[in-house]
Amino acid sequence: PDFGRESSESGGDRADYDWAMAKVGEHRLTERHAVLFSPVHDELSPETLAAWLLEAAAHSADQWAVAPRLQLQLHKVIWDPKLRGV
Repeated sequence: PDFGRESSESGGDRADYDWAMAKVGEHRLTERHAVLFSPVHDELSPETLAAWLLEAAAHSADQWAVAPRLQLQLHKVIWDPKLRGV
């Protein structure tokens, strides 16, 4: 679906995360789907994204709400990301 936002120039920052979380909540996506967030390789560390997701879950008004999950780009972890096709 078109959620009406152009991607930021940075490719992955707190503003992108906050916007995505707002859309997840607005459309109640976690009630119907497993929502996966991936950090932009070499621009946002997995640790930072994990901390943001944990912070959001800890401050959720609904203790049973399912937060988006962290997903790593495993092909970037397993193989050298500078290789062609990875």
